[in-house]
Amino acid sequence: MKLMGMPERKAHVDWTGFAAWTIFFVIFLNVLIFTIHCVNPVLMSDDWYFLDVFVRKGIVGNLHFADFFVKRMGIDHSEPFIKMVLLWCLREFDLDISVEALVGVFVALGCVLLFRAMIMNGVKNEAGWTRHMAWISIAAIIFSLNGIEIWAWPLNSAQYSSFLPLPVFMWTVWRSYCRREYLLLAVVTLLMAFISDDNAVIGILATLMTLAFYALSRGVAEKGVLLRIVVVVLVCASVVRIGYSYAPQVYGAPDAPLADKLHALFNQVRKGEWPGWFVTPLTWAVASRLFTPGGQGHLVEIVEFGILVAVIFIHGWFWFRAVRYEWNLLVFVSIALMLVTYGWIAGILLYRVPALGADYFRQDRYIRLYQFELVAFVLMWIGSVSSSSPGPAKERLVRWGKTACLGFLVLQIPMSVSAWMIVPGRQHYDQDLARQIYRLAANPSDSQVLSHCNPQLPICGWGLEKRQDLLRLLQENHLNIFSPKVVLAHPYLLNATSSMGPADRAQLLSALQATDAGKSAGKARGSMWSFFGVGRDMWPRSGIGVNDVRRSHVPLMLTGCWAPNGRGHQSESWCGPEVSLVLRKPAETSGLVIEGLLPWDLYAKDGRTSPVTLLVTVNDVPVAKKTIGAEEGFAINVPEQELPALTFPSEPMYVRISADGSFVRSRVLRVQDPRELSMKLSNVSFLTSAEDAQ
Repeated sequence: MKLMGMPERKAHVDWTGFAAWTIFFVIFLNVLIFTIHCVNPVLMSDDWYFLDVFVRKGIVGNLHFADFFVKRMGIDHSEPFIKMVLLWCLREFDLDISVEALVGVFVALGCVLLFRAMIMNGVKNEAGWTRHMAWISIAAIIFSLNGIEIWAWPLNSAQYSSFLPLPVFMWTVWRSYCRREYLLLAVVTLLMAFISDDNAVIGILATLMTLAFYALSRGVAEKGVLLRIVVVVLVCASVVRIGYSYAPQVYGAPDAPLADKLHALFNQVRKGEWPGWFVTPLTWAVASRLFTPGGQGHLVEIVEFGILVAVIFIHGWFWFRAVRYEWNLLVFVSIALMLVTYGWIAGILLYRVPALGADYFRQDRYIRLYQFELVAFVLMWIGSVSSSSPGPAKERLVRWGKTACLGFLVLQIPMSVSAWMIVPGRQHYDQDLARQIYRLAANPSDSQVLSHCNPQLPICGWGLEKRQDLLRLLQENHLNIFSPKVVLAHPYLLNATSSMGPADRAQLLSALQATDAGKSAGKARGSMWSFFGVGRDMWPRSGIGVNDVRRSHVPLMLTGCWAPNGRGHQSESWCGPEVSLVLRKPAETSGLVIEGLLPWDLYAKDGRTSPVTLLVTVNDVPVAKKTIGAEEGFAINVPEQELPALTFPSEPMYVRISADGSFVRSRVLRVQDPRELSMKLSNVSFLTSAEDAQ
C-alpha cells in the first residue's frame, strides 16, 4: 500500500457488534426452532371460521377483494394480511397452517430490526454496548418464550403483521414534525390503516396524543406543523376506515351495550376482582410461567409481587422522564407505544372482561400485547441516555439500565428451558385434537366426542349440517390433517389417524404408496420441518422398545401410556386400559410380539377377582387374545399369517391393545393421569425370521 502512495490501514473488527449479533442469532434461532417443533398444524378456534367463509371460496377460485376483509359481527378483526398468508398455505401447503406461524416469526423479526434501526439512527461510528444492549433486550422481549401460545398457535404469531406498521407510523410522524415533510406520512398512514385494521385506530390515537402531549408539555409553537400532521393522518385514515365500513360481516352477534359492560365491571369491583385488571398485564409482560410450567407456591407469589412492585416503579420513572426531560425519536416512540399498550389493555377490559371475567387477562396470547410496555421502557431508557449530558446522573442511568436488561436476558434461560419442557405435551395435545377431528369426520354425530369435545373445536357446537359440510370440505380436497403432505411434515399426527374410518384412512395412506416409510420420512426431510429434526424419530418403526423410547415421546408413539418410571432394564411404561401405536411392518417378518407385565397382585389386593382379557387388533382386525388371572409377565405372539395383508409396501400398521373390564385404581402407585392403570408394557415389535430363530 505504501508503494502505491496510499496510507496503510489495519483491518478493524467491531467485536462489540459481533458479540451483539451473536447473542441476537441465539435468541432468534431459539424461538424459530421452538416454533417449528411446537406449532400446531391442526385447525382450531377461529381457523374453522376462516375455513368456512374464506378458504372455501379459495378452493373453488371464487375469492374477491372484499373477502380478504370479511369478519364477524361485533368485536372482530378483518386481518387482510393473515388471509393472504392463509391463501398461500392453501395453495402451496395443503392448508398446513403451521407455515402461518413461521411467517409470524419473520414478521416479528422485522419488528426487532426496525427498533434496532431506530436505536442506531444517527450513530456515525461504532455503537457501544449500551445501544447494543438495548436492541438485544428488545429482541429478547419480542422473541421471549414467556408466552408459548404466541408461537404454538399460528394465528397468534401471524398477528405481528398488524403490529409492525405501528412503530413505522410513529417514526414517520416524528420525521414529519422535524422535517416538515408530509408525503411519506400520507403513504405510511394509508398502508398502516389498510393492514392493521382496528390496531391502526389505536396506533393513530396514541401517536397523536403523544404529539399533543409533547406540544403542551414543551410549549411548542409550530401549531401549523402539528395541524398539518393531524389533518394528513386523519384524512388518510378516514378514507381507509370508510372502506372498512363496507367489509362483509358473516355470523357473529352484535356487541353488548356499553351500559351492560360497565355494570358487569362494577360487579367485578364489588367482588374484589379488579386487581386482576392491572396485576396480570404488568407481571405477565415479564414472566407468565415462573421457571417451571404451572409454578405455584408462596415463593412464586413473592416473586410475582416483587415483579409487580418493580414494574410499577419503572412506570413511575417512565412518566417522570416523559414530563421532565428532553425528547427525541426514541422517547417519542416509547411514549406512543406505551399509550398503545394501555389502549390494548383497555380494549380487553371493555370488550372481553365484562363477559368472561378478570381472569381473561391471563391468556398466553395477550402477552404479545403486554410485552410492548417493556419495549417502551427500553426505548425510553436508551432515548434518555442519548439526550442526557455527560455526568454522574447519566452514568447511573446507564448502569441501572444495563443491569435491568442483563437481568431480563438471564431470565430468558429458565423461561426457555421450561417452554421446551412443554413441547411434548403440546404435541400430544395437538394429536388428541386431530384424533377428535378424525373421529368426527368418520361420524359427525359421535356422541362420545361431542360430549368431551376440545374447547378449541367450535364445530362441536355447530349444527350437524355445518359440521358435516366443513369436514367433508377438508376430506374431499385433502387439506390440513387429511393431507399426506401435512402428515409427513408432522409425523406425530400419524398415530391420530388410527381414529379415522378404515376407508378414509386407506385413502390417506395410499398417498404414501410411492415409497417406503423410510423414504417417505426422507421426503419430509426436504422441508424446513425435518431440517430442524421435527418428528424424525417419531416416524413408524418396525418395533418400539419402551426402555429405549425417550420419555417425552411415549405419549406420542404409545397413545394410552405414561412415561417410563425408570431407566435401562427397569424402565416400564404404565399403559391402559387401551393402547394404540403405529408400526412399520418389515418386508420379511415372522410375526408380531407384545411383551409386558400385568400387575395382578395389585389389583387383586384392591378387589379385582375376574381374569383380565387382552385383545390385540391390527388395522381394526382382531389378531390375538390372551386371558390373564395371575401375576405374570406376558408375551403375545401373533404369527405372520394372522396379520392383515398390506395394501402397499411399508403401509403403516395400527396396533391396538385393549383390556376388558374395569380396573381398580391402585393406591400404591402415584400416577397423575386419571385413567385407570392396566399393565406395564415393555416391547411391541415385528420380528424378522432371523430374530425369531434366535
